[in-house]
Amino acid sequence: MTNAATAFSEERAKGEMIIDQETNFVYLSALLATEKKYRPFWLRLKSILDKEGINYSLLQGTKDIWCRDYMPVQVSDDGLVQFIYDPSYLEPKKYRHLRTNVAEVPLDWHSPVKHSSLKLDGGNVVKAKSKAIVTERVFTENSHLSKEVVKAAVKDELQVEELFVIPSQPYDFTGHADGMVRFLDEHRLLVNDFSHASPSWKQRLARALKNTGLEIVLFPYVPSDEKNEDGDYTAIGCYINFAQVGNVILLPFFGLPEDEIVLAKMKELYPGCIIHPILSNEIAYHGGVLNCATWNVKL
Repeated sequence: MTNAATAFSEERAKGEMIIDQETNFVYLSALLATEKKYRPFWLRLKSILDKEGINYSLLQGTKDIWCRDYMPVQVSDDGLVQFIYDPSYLEPKKYRHLRTNVAEVPLDWHSPVKHSSLKLDGGNVVKAKSKAIVTERVFTENSHLSKEVVKAAVKDELQVEELFVIPSQPYDFTGHADGMVRFLDEHRLLVNDFSHASPSWKQRLARALKNTGLEIVLFPYVPSDEKNEDGDYTAIGCYINFAQVGNVILLPFFGLPEDEIVLAKMKELYPGCIIHPILSNEIAYHGGVLNCATWNVKL
């Protein structure tokens, strides 16, 4: 084993993942800047990144803008874990052109990248320092393995002390956790206000959340009935899918009455952060928001 790989293993063994507050660099798909339908959003985002002095880079060779999903998960200062990106929701013929081959995305990283044999999108990993949350979608994506084996393997790859599994949100195209929950800290979890969901599913979610032992903080959520041209629900109203780079938070706005309510809530929850609202309908229409469209790391 090389010295770099040894250092990687020793660092990961500490069981403390890199969290958003520690990141200082953000990668984004170059498609945000080059595709006409995203350009207004990109110009708004770029102005904020430039204003706050946040360094960023545009990833070439991507097939869609959701770089959170196909890029690796950072587990330590030097360590990246690359899961297999081959989600079942991209199997239909009309979606196949959106599958990014990560091997074709140039990435100048300063240490070895560990490759996992598990299928898992980065958007389905919601993490704190010592714990993480995924949805049950990870079981169906790795159905050749038992649930116990999958859970143990994910926990091992992320090197976390605790891994919690919650039910996927009904009718969600991707089945990702990052549109449902968010760690506020090691002990508190932001959870969408799913008061409009079906009683049976809410009971399943409540049981799963209770098993985490975390303090649950309800977060504003305005589920949209709107569908895009592919027949998929948009992410308009999914405020919890914000991006955070260091002490800067990029908060999605949608032109809804709830925008200002959410901003006030964020200022209450994150008093030490700089919060920038950013109108995000151009990307939300296609099923994701700011966390989905960013891959923030600590360099």
